[in-house]
Amino acid sequence: MMSNEDLDEYTNYMAGKSLSTIRQYRARINTLYTHFEKPITDINITEFVDFCKGKGRPLNVALNPNTSSQYINALNKYWNMKGKAPTDFIDYRSKVLDGDIQKHTRKTNDALRSALPTMKSVLDNEKLHLKNGNARAYMRCYLCREFYTRNMDLDVKIITNRNELNDEGNFLLIQKRPNRVEYIRNSYKTVAKYGTKTFTIKDKAFMKMCETASKKGGDELYLFPNRPTEPVNDNNQKDWRNYEAQTAKILKRSLGGIGEGLLLKIQVNNIADKSELLAIEEARGTSVSYLMRSYNVDAPQTSKLHESVFYVDEDEKTTSPVVSDEETASSEC
Repeated sequence: MMSNEDLDEYTNYMAGKSLSTIRQYRARINTLYTHFEKPITDINITEFVDFCKGKGRPLNVALNPNTSSQYINALNKYWNMKGKAPTDFIDYRSKVLDGDIQKHTRKTNDALRSALPTMKSVLDNEKLHLKNGNARAYMRCYLCREFYTRNMDLDVKIITNRNELNDEGNFLLIQKRPNRVEYIRNSYKTVAKYGTKTFTIKDKAFMKMCETASKKGGDELYLFPNRPTEPVNDNNQKDWRNYEAQTAKILKRSLGGIGEGLLLKIQVNNIADKSELLAIEEARGTSVSYLMRSYNVDAPQTSKLHESVFYVDEDEKTTSPVVSDEETASSEC
């Protein structure tokens, strides 16, 4: 295992990254260090490719290409911290993994097409939580449906005083005059690109549930806390297991235990107008092109949106038809 000092330096270097990204990168880089038993910057591309193909891993199981790409993201950030550039790894990702990711996504989406719950089931589940007075479960369903939230967006504090607002957290601000709730997001995955997002909620059922949840104190004022706990040892390290606890609590309240990525796939595949995709982009902070490449389960020839939606390929700088063949969802979810 890497030293606490090295992990702390790496964590501090990623200041500004989302908490979920920091957690993922820490885990990936620590796995690489444990597997190769040598400094990260001494790992070469040949042995890394062998690692991705399963050599020396438990049961020699290969990594899927998206996970391999995530390892390169983490490794690239570490090398940059040390003033180096892992050119061979970046070339491998663009020349090999990108194509493999497309094939992997197509296979995954083919399997999902008939297995995903229907949108009706999702809505019925939300109504059931409302009927049973399950405030947090209902609020999660509502925020996902209306604003296409990620898990980290649900680390939101319920407040009644505007003076408690700051530029770092997420908030549900209950207001009486006029009667509404403001959903303010300062901490979400793509905030650096899209900035703070503020939405006004006037739905009576949601406002009632929000007030119910707000009557509890302490950490209960947070919908689903997603942050490390206070330092737990002499090296001032924080307990990163709290992130796993947040995800588990959310999935426990989710229809069939499906996560944020699959839920968004259900939503994307139940719309038939580009304006709705633009609404998702605005609410979630995810581009239309990314939505179509990563969340459009329908095959290109049957997609209701395939004929009308185009995106600019950043590599080619040309206008290309959108196809559902690149799984990058896990890196942006």
